[in-house]
This record gives sequence, C-alpha cells and structure tokens, in this order.
Amino acid sequence: MAVDELIMPRLRRLDRIAVGDRSQALAGAAFGSATSLLEGSELVLRMLSMLLAMLATSAFLITDADGGRSEWVLWLQIVVESLLAVCLWRLLRYLPERADRGTLTAVAAISVLVLSLLWEPVQRVLLGSGRPFEMMMMHSQKNLMLLLAAAGQRGGMRLSVFIGAVLCIFSSAITRDPRAWLSTALFAVTALSWLVAAYWSGLRPRMLRDSGSRMPLRWALAGPLCGLVLLAAASGAGPQVISTIRGYLPGSGGDGEYDEFSRGGVNDGDALVAGLDDIRSFGAIEDAPFAESDRPSLYDVINDAFDEPVRRNKTMQRAVALPPELMASLQQRLSSVQEAGREFSTHRRHSSSRKARARSISSATLISVSGRVPLHLRMELYDLFDGRDWQALPEPAESLRFSTCDHAGKPWIRIPASWRGLHFESYSDYHIVTPLGLKSPIIPAPADARALHIDRVDQPDMFAWHQEGIVRMVRDSLEPQAAIHLRSEVADPQKLRRNPGLHFETTRSAECRLLPGGAGMERIGRLAAEWAGGLPRGMAQVDEICRRLREGYVLDRDVLPNETSELPVEDFLFQLKRGPEYLFATSAVVMLRSLGYTARLVSGFYANPQNYDARKRKTPVRTEDSHFWCEVFVGGGTWATLEPSPGYALLEPPPTLGQRIAAFLRWCYRRALRHWLLVLTGTVLLAVVWVQRRWVQCGVLTLLWRVFPGRGARERVLRAARLVDSRLRLAGLARPPHVSPARWLEHLSLLDVVAVRRVLRLAEAAMYGGGAEFAGVVQESELSVLNAAMLRELSFEGLRRLARERQDG
Repeated sequence: MAVDELIMPRLRRLDRIAVGDRSQALAGAAFGSATSLLEGSELVLRMLSMLLAMLATSAFLITDADGGRSEWVLWLQIVVESLLAVCLWRLLRYLPERADRGTLTAVAAISVLVLSLLWEPVQRVLLGSGRPFEMMMMHSQKNLMLLLAAAGQRGGMRLSVFIGAVLCIFSSAITRDPRAWLSTALFAVTALSWLVAAYWSGLRPRMLRDSGSRMPLRWALAGPLCGLVLLAAASGAGPQVISTIRGYLPGSGGDGEYDEFSRGGVNDGDALVAGLDDIRSFGAIEDAPFAESDRPSLYDVINDAFDEPVRRNKTMQRAVALPPELMASLQQRLSSVQEAGREFSTHRRHSSSRKARARSISSATLISVSGRVPLHLRMELYDLFDGRDWQALPEPAESLRFSTCDHAGKPWIRIPASWRGLHFESYSDYHIVTPLGLKSPIIPAPADARALHIDRVDQPDMFAWHQEGIVRMVRDSLEPQAAIHLRSEVADPQKLRRNPGLHFETTRSAECRLLPGGAGMERIGRLAAEWAGGLPRGMAQVDEICRRLREGYVLDRDVLPNETSELPVEDFLFQLKRGPEYLFATSAVVMLRSLGYTARLVSGFYANPQNYDARKRKTPVRTEDSHFWCEVFVGGGTWATLEPSPGYALLEPPPTLGQRIAAFLRWCYRRALRHWLLVLTGTVLLAVVWVQRRWVQCGVLTLLWRVFPGRGARERVLRAARLVDSRLRLAGLARPPHVSPARWLEHLSLLDVVAVRRVLRLAEAAMYGGGAEFAGVVQESELSVLNAAMLRELSFEGLRRLARERQDG
C-alpha cells in the first residue's frame, strides 16, 4: 500500500469540510498541538521511576554497608542491582499484549517479598552474616521497589516512588554517610520532576495520540534544581543533635529483645553483659565489675609479647664498660624507690610457652581506638642504656600546669606543649581511646596530643605528668570503659625535612646521648658511619639509618640473641639480622647516638590498620600490638617520631587531591610495568579501534538495531530509518537538518533501489501520518525483508566509497 493511500483520504475529508467547520478544525488542531506537548510522557514517567528507584537503592545500600564493605564492592552491588532492574524493564516491554500484566506483577511482587525474607536465615547460617530486623524489612521493600519500577504500571510506579521515599528517609535518619544524604537530595529533586510528569501523563487520555512533541523537561527540572541549591546551602547550618529513644526494633534502639547483627541499641546485647564470676571479656557497660587481678599492666603486656627478661646474676661481672657519667646516672636512677622496676631489658629469655600464652590472650582487647590509623600510642620513654637494659625517664622536675578549655560545650584539658616549637604539624586529628583490659594510670596518646576530654572529668588537678609529654591520671589506673577523647597534631614528613629550624642540638636530655663503651659499641658506630656516610647531617642521615634497618633486616619475634650475650644489639646487627621490634628500635637509637644525635626509646601500643573493624568502626589493640619505636630530638624542644621496624608505618596527614592523583598515577605505572604484555596488547587494540572508530560505531548501532528492532511495524520502520541516518553521518554524508531522508537519498542517487524507496515512504508515513492509520499498512514479516534489503544496499562500506568519490570529484 502506497503512502498516497494514507494521505489522500485525509485531504479529501478536509475538502468536504465547510469554511466554518474548517476553522473549528484548525482551532482544534491548534489546541491539540498545545496540549500534546507530552506525547511519550508515559515513557518519561517510567524512566523517572527507574531513576528514583536507583537513587533510593543507592542510599539504602550505602546505609546498609555502614562501612563494612570496600568501596568497589559497594558500588559494584549498586551497579549490578540497577542493571538488573533496567534489563527487567526492557524485557517486560516485549510481553505479548494479551498478557495480564497486573497478575504477573502481583505474583512477582509476592515472590520477591517472600524470597527476600527467606534469604536472611540462609545468609546467617551459611555465610555467617546478616541484617537486623528493620534492615531486613527495608531490604525486602527495596527489592519490591525495583520490581514495581521495572514493571512500569501506573499504580506500581506510584507505590515504587512511595517506597523509595520511605527508604531515603529511613537511610538519612540512621546514617552519617554524606553519600547517602546526596542520594536522598537527588531523590527529592527527581521526585518533583516525577510529580510533574505524572500530572501531565494523567492528561494524556484527553490528548491526541499521534503527536510527536516532547515533555518540557527543562522547565520541569528548573524548580527542583532551585530547591536543591537551597537544600545544599542549608545543609551545613545549625548543630547536629543525635538522640536515642527507646523503641520496639531490636536492631536500632529497641529496649526489649536484641539481635546479634544489630547496628546499635539502648539496652545491652549478648556481647555487653556485666560479668560476676570468671570475667574474661570487656564491654562498654557503666556498672560492669572487673577482675582487677586479670588486668595486666604495661610491663605485664610487654613480657607477654616479648618473653621474660633474663635475670642477671649479681656476681657476674659486666663485660660492657660504662662511662663514668653513664654509671653515675644509672646509680642515681636505680637508687630511687619510685623508679624501681621501670626498666626494659633487651636480653630476653627464649620461652616456648609464649606463643601458646599469646594465643590464649590474643582475643582480649586492651584498648579500643576510634579514628584514623595507624597510630602510635606512647606509654613509656627510656633514656639510659647500659648495653642490655633500658631505664625509663623520671617524672619531670619542672612540670607545667594543666588548664581547661571549652569546646562544643564540653570541658577539655589542655596539654601544655612547651617542648614542641618547630610547628611542622599540618593536620589536627581526633581519636577516641577507650581503655578496656589495661591496668595503668597512663593515658595512651600519640606524641603530639594537645588536649583530652573524659566525660565528667573537668578538674585539671586530676591529671599529672608521668614523663615528659606523657600524661597520667592521679589514681591507680584508668577507669575501664571511660572514653578518652584526644586531639593531636600530625607531623608532615615533608615539612619536617624542609624545616630550616632543625639543628638537632640541645643542652637538655644529656642521658639521651650516653652510650656504653667497648669494642661492640665501636663496631656499631662504624656501621652507622658507613650507612650515613656521604649524607649531610640532619634528617637525611636519620632517614637513612631507619631505611637500612627496615630493608636489610627481618622482623621476627621468635628469633632472640643468645642468653649469654652481653650486647644483644650487636648480635642482632651483625649475626642474626632478624629479631623483634625492640632490637630494631634499640639499634636505631644506638646508631643515632653514635652519630651525635639525641635519641630515646619509646614503648607503647600500635593501632594496626589490619585490625580495623569496619562494622564497629574501631581498631582493637591487643597484647600482640605492644610495640617499640624511637624518637630523635630535632631542635626547638621537638622530638620527631621514627619507625625503624619493617611492616609498621607512621600516621601522616590525609593526602591532598594532587597527592591522590600522583599516587594513583604511580600505582598505574607500577601495574603497567608488571603487566606490560597485557598493557601493550590493550594499547594496540585501542589504537586499532580508534582508527576504525566509525566502523566500530556503525557495527555497534547495527547490532543494537538487530537486538532491539522495535515493537510494532511503525517503530521498526522508524528505527531502521534512524539507522540509515546514522550510517550516512558516520560515512561523511550527513543529512542537513532541513532535508528529508528521501530527498537526501535522491540527491545522493541512492533512491533507485526499490527496497530503499519503499522503506523511506513507509518511514514518512510513520512520521507524518497517524499511528492508528499506519496499522495494517505493511506486515512485520514483509517489513523485516525490506529492512534487511535496504541495509544491504546502503552498506557502510558502500557509503564510505561514495563519500570518497564525492570528495575526489
């Protein structure tokens, strides 16, 4: 049937209309043109519903992860669920018209709800993970929302948007992740556009069905975008208040039953019970009793982690000679009753039971750390070293007074910082340190702690100096479960190395420069001079000593020097070349002192990033995390922290955007070198694809057309015409906007083929005729044959050849 058979009957009908009737018809046509702006609004409404479902899914999955999944796993889950919903949406479009979509949607919705709820017990039994009750229910609603959005029925889309709004409100109320808040804000903006589209789509039954106009999306989005700007401007204003109320949900706030997979709660769960007999665990319970005898002190923890020291025979003569000034300092230090027992011996006994003892207590958490890690928590400083034993620093003779200050309405104890004057710190950090199983009055804190806060402790006289820069409470031990809020400054290694005030000289801390005599110490001094030779005095030599120790020696707590050795550090450096951390730190201090630097040993705890609990957002510190490192005096009353042990790192300021980009480029470079063959192959393939990009694009468009040819004869014709238009553009024969496809092909002398002429006339009838009148013009089987013949005649290779001929001519 020719296109004339479609158009001519309409012209004859118009000729029979009277002048007045024709005016009314023209007015009706004008009204129809004005009110048919939203032809295709049903598709727009479905697309907006899918977008809303994806945004709500993103907000909920971010909240559900709660930091317990890696970034790529989280975003992979979001992308996969969104793609599944889009694929389902596309597949449902090909359902037969006679199919009962309502019944199918209802059955599928019930199945999704039931399967979502049944998956939870399976997940808990087989995978050992799960969700609290309210998250489980919201997870099932999320799945139902995606199904209803993909189904595309008007009632289902409304329910899907409502569920999405509930999910966004729920997620924003229980999370602090800004990404979930951003998804919620985008959901609100898109929901306003969805309401506009739903309103205009509701007017569709009173509009003409054959319009080709579009929905005014620009104006539909303009108002919501203004609201988003106002929302972003107001998001940072006002204090954030978090309150807890008693409720009914066992996972988040309930005061009745509890759930082992809960996110939080008002009452205590099975992991938070006050023990009475045989107390083995610790929890944040205000009235929980603790077995004082089971809480180890700092030196108990050190002995558990690094074996017992070798008891020196009093009748044995010392093989390492001590200078007179070192001997005098040692005798004065050991004569003080207050300082008795505060020593650490590098001469440890080989104990076969240490591993078993460490395994038996490895689950006992001594300290809980909230905040950025890795983190070095200082507990004790050592200055005097006689070749085997370290002596701890005494309490400062001239102690500075503590003072209070208010921050966010809470009293903070300001820690005086008279011994830090170079100001190479670049970032203020915040940590919460909670002592659990450690019996000590010393507050575990980083080296550059500036202030601390303990709830209901606002008197400065409750704090005193344990050592220079180390604070203790005036009591036998810290209160278990009492969270200690710490504000500290993080040293910037680059600022430290570029600081012009580094002079490494001091008239104080003479004990931190003393070394025992003997041939062994002279040998260590020669090794230090060899390592640092050729480097200028300063941080270059200090960094080189630490680098040589980290790269040339192996960390192994099970390897110890011989019990008969009088200078264990010499055996470590020249014979064993492997050992525990205290030998690394002792070697660094001894070598730095031999080069004329002021250095001291530090013991404490290391908050290891590998122990970070993403679910609880805390880093547990256990007995095996006891650690030794050292500090060097750099001038201006400032001590710089050094880490000579391999496998440990210092906390640095967060990287800037430029540093992140540089680190990513370095990572890409290393990966490229490691997989050079794969990278080379991929580069060649990309180059070939770029050179042949027009062929590739044409092939992709043809493949998409073959997979999704369209529903119905009219849509098939229009998609085939658009594919021909794309081929012409890619071949360099782009059709001008003011020329019709048939006229342009006639201009190119391509309209002589019967199949091409036939399909283009059908395309004009589909574009300019009516959808109802186009029905029955051509059969789908005949149309498939015509489309295939047209695309064979208008092949991309032939069009490219024609384009070259036109250029040459």
